Amino acid sequence: MILDVNGKKLAFGLSWKPLIDDADPATMAARVARDMNAKTIWHDGRALHMGALAATDRDVPAKDIYAAAAALASMADLGANSLFVYRLQQGASAPIFLMIGVVRGRPRVGFDVVLNEASVVTERAQEFAKVCGSNFVLAGNNEALVDVIGADKVSSTYALSLEQLATAATSTALMRKPRRIVSSKKRKAVVIGVILVLFGAKVGHAKWSEYQELAHRVTPEQRAAEAYKKQLSIQLSAMSLGASAVGPWYQWLRTMPFAVGGWHLSGMDCAASGGTLQCAVLFKPELAQATNESFVGEAPKEWPRPTLSTDGKQISVVFAAPTGGAQRLAERLLNPASVYDANLTFGTQLRDIAAASTNTSVGRFGLFPNGRAVPIGFGITPMQSAKWEVKGPVRNTELIAQFPHNVTLEHLHLDYHGKTTPGLKSSVFMLVASGSVYAKQ
Repeated sequence: MILDVNGKKLAFGLSWKPLIDDADPATMAARVARDMNAKTIWHDGRALHMGALAATDRDVPAKDIYAAAAALASMADLGANSLFVYRLQQGASAPIFLMIGVVRGRPRVGFDVVLNEASVVTERAQEFAKVCGSNFVLAGNNEALVDVIGADKVSSTYALSLEQLATAATSTALMRKPRRIVSSKKRKAVVIGVILVLFGAKVGHAKWSEYQELAHRVTPEQRAAEAYKKQLSIQLSAMSLGASAVGPWYQWLRTMPFAVGGWHLSGMDCAASGGTLQCAVLFKPELAQATNESFVGEAPKEWPRPTLSTDGKQISVVFAAPTGGAQRLAERLLNPASVYDANLTFGTQLRDIAAASTNTSVGRFGLFPNGRAVPIGFGITPMQSAKWEVKGPVRNTELIAQFPHNVTLEHLHLDYHGKTTPGLKSSVFMLVASGSVYAKQ
């Protein structure tokens, strides 16, 4: 099936074949194309696999047609293993499903298909999970398949449109006419001529150059691994705040005047940024005579300049709150715990604090920093992270400050409830704290 996407022709449903002869890959591809009577194929001259247009598209002129599977396999963001499933609705007709499976950077034989029934899509997706043998990225517009395939097999999902796939279809995905194969008599004559002309050092040099080129070829897996290592290095070099930062923050909060010039402290929003905790402290009028001038006149002189009210409803002052110091994320993860151990220790602490909180939660661990798949090996120790959140009385900061070293603080939100009766899960000041927990894969 050939689709025109933004002026670019993408071919789906290719017949993929492995090249397992002893000849060079280009010759093997030409032979297979001849045996298949294929007029248009994808082959880059070196790969040990090739794809031919579906029989229904065989007579389409081989001009500016791109193999969608080759484009998908070239996307470093998806890693070495991915399954693309796209539900395509064309007018009032029944939808069709485009499916492409990539394993270890190569289109998987039998998984470049165009399907008409959702039930078959489900069966093929489950089958791919078995033949893939490891986790993979589910791309396309059919995230609901995660529940069918199993969350333990899908490392992440990746929203991928046909337009994005067309953009990824560069010259490396372009299909061409297969190379003509020279007859045996002509081939012998050519071989003799080549031996006579290139005998000796020239032949040796050519073979050596070919070997060096193949030996140093960068595979899609290597590209994905290098991209991940670069992204991870950037993220690990960033400054971070540990959950223990809520301790100094709470002590600072207790020194904050709750009433200033007829305005009362109503809340606070804090966000970690570059190793600091920037807090916008909010004040609302408590007395009828509260004005901008009354606030400025009574506010401590060392305070930053406030953002004054234009409607008499709110004034905010932004502070850099004390945190006890920041660290590079890499320093927090020198000896990272496994996901299992992180769930065991941190999960236990969350359960302990839940008794005095209105809500505690921790999300599912996913690949850090980008949530996408990364090839196994290549000297990489993949990291994973999950989001956590605790809601409850502000006094819970004492327990939050005891979270492990691999738990970071990212946001704090404080609300004032003046008429609240204090209790185990209630307080005049209610706090929402959130951040991330890290572990090794």
